Amino acid sequence: MLSVNTNAGALAALQSLSQTNRDLQVTQGRINTGLKVANSLDNGAVFAIAEAQRTRVDALGAVKGGIDRAKSAIDFGVRAGEAVSETLKLMRTKAMEAAGGAVSADDRAKLDTDFQRLLASIDTIVSGAAYNGNNLASGSASINVLTSDQNATPPTTRVIASRLAASFGADVTANARFVSGSQTLVGADTEYENGDGLDITVGSAVYSVKFNTGDTINSLVDKINDATGGAVTASFDATRGELVYKSNSNFTMAYTNAGATAPTGADLAFLIGTGSGQDLSTATAGAQTTTAARYGGGNAGASTTITGGDYTASALAVSSLSVTSASNASSALTAIDAALNTVRNSLSSMGSQSKALGVQSTFLNQLSDTLKSSIGNLVDADLAEESARLQSLQVKQQLGAQALSIANQSPQIILSFFR
Repeated sequence: MLSVNTNAGALAALQSLSQTNRDLQVTQGRINTGLKVANSLDNGAVFAIAEAQRTRVDALGAVKGGIDRAKSAIDFGVRAGEAVSETLKLMRTKAMEAAGGAVSADDRAKLDTDFQRLLASIDTIVSGAAYNGNNLASGSASINVLTSDQNATPPTTRVIASRLAASFGADVTANARFVSGSQTLVGADTEYENGDGLDITVGSAVYSVKFNTGDTINSLVDKINDATGGAVTASFDATRGELVYKSNSNFTMAYTNAGATAPTGADLAFLIGTGSGQDLSTATAGAQTTTAARYGGGNAGASTTITGGDYTASALAVSSLSVTSASNASSALTAIDAALNTVRNSLSSMGSQSKALGVQSTFLNQLSDTLKSSIGNLVDADLAEESARLQSLQVKQQLGAQALSIANQSPQIILSFFR
């Protein structure tokens, strides 16, 4: 049947051409991005899997960054220990010279002058070994470092949470006010002053954070996470206007006041929570109980504690030595030999720890590369295949346009019936 109202051939040609154009758009998108799954509209399930793997790649990168920083701190400590060891060897040589019976009192005095200068340089060396706030050459300091983003047996998470105001229901603290992540500290309360800060204690490690009144809640969270290196993670719950701190170990928060007034009550609780690490099942937020389901479910990963040595003169028991007499020189030799043995043992331990971290860092690199390859298998487009498809679709597009043009001319035959 011929009709001017309905052109079945043109409709079919139009549908075919439209489908070809859609296929062509998809192919061009894949060529432009190099991805066959660029977003959830392409393939929701595959996109979700790829996003989860991308998240883990990011987590592995963060863990590796922490390991690299820990290795750098160890390297500083090792270099300081080696320098102290060399200094002790020079002191031992001076002591041996002074212990000789044929040395005059004047010569011993000169030897002791050199000896004391070497002795004084030990603490100077140690004080210069600090890296990113950590000094593994002084005070037997330690660093808790994440070595994996996964833990076969996730440890109990301990939580501190607090708030200044509730976003729903009844307020749970005094001095209620609305707090957002972009709120400045001074805007939240004028008692938060320049130079004030937080001391976060995890085991024997103390992490200090200083802030300015212009810092926002979000920037304070970033400062805490940078300072603790993963030992404690901070976040801001925008829905509840609440600061949340989490750790795999018991920890405490303390406010350090450098300004004219110190915050108290709810203003203090907002930044330090309850003041002590609590088990997940009993953690509190203001006056409300925080359930395990609310903050549970995360896997903070495996961690290890890196221990340093103490190479200060007092710790090595050489701070009061002298070689002003043969007897003093003999005593100095005994003390220096003991100090050298202590330093050697400590350097051996730090070297082993650095080696272990290096092996773990290499493994994390390999794991990250494997994950990236896996993501590529899921979402990357085969550009050779897409190139061939593009050529085919372009030809189909041209043929479809020609077919539609022919189909559109069919109703003109009807005009010949009325001549």
